[in-house]
Amino acid sequence: MGRIDYNRRDRNPGPPDLSCPSCGRDDQVSAVPAVYQRGRGRVRERDHEGHWHTRTVMSPLAQSLRPVPEMKVWPCLLLVLGLPVPFFWLAALGFLVAEPGADSFSVLVLATVFGAVLLGPGVFLIVKHRRAVSGRAGAEALWQRGWYCERCGTVHYVGDPRARSLGEFRREVWTAGGYGQLVDRYPLV
Repeated sequence: MGRIDYNRRDRNPGPPDLSCPSCGRDDQVSAVPAVYQRGRGRVRERDHEGHWHTRTVMSPLAQSLRPVPEMKVWPCLLLVLGLPVPFFWLAALGFLVAEPGADSFSVLVLATVFGAVLLGPGVFLIVKHRRAVSGRAGAEALWQRGWYCERCGTVHYVGDPRARSLGEFRREVWTAGGYGQLVDRYPLV
């Protein structure tokens, strides 16, 4: 049986150094995902008709540390699912209104062109959304490695000697996800 050397120091190097590169301290350093979650909450409100609604609220810091841009799926989904209905009604109406000797092919072509014009933006938005969702894993992998210093208001990575502003951190994370072009559209709060 082999002998165990308990004096080896490389077995357990200890916890990583989380100190901030700007101030050199680690007493107010927290993981970026933890800071993000602390800044989110749900609020229940009653509207003027007496109905209760729950909505998510975010602190300005949590909005600045968001790993991905806010993507609204419902408009795309409603656009793609809702537009075929008028297309088919137009086609049916065209066949009903057309005179008995009229060319039904031209009515079908007109309905198809109308449907394509209406569906085009919806398909474009769905493709754009899917591309952004596919890059989310890369963005979140980089985002989860970040550490936020509350004293300096900067983000850094363990072992990296440079502290980043919130804007620089967001640009790095969103670029890793493939939607870095949206950084300017969503300014920091």
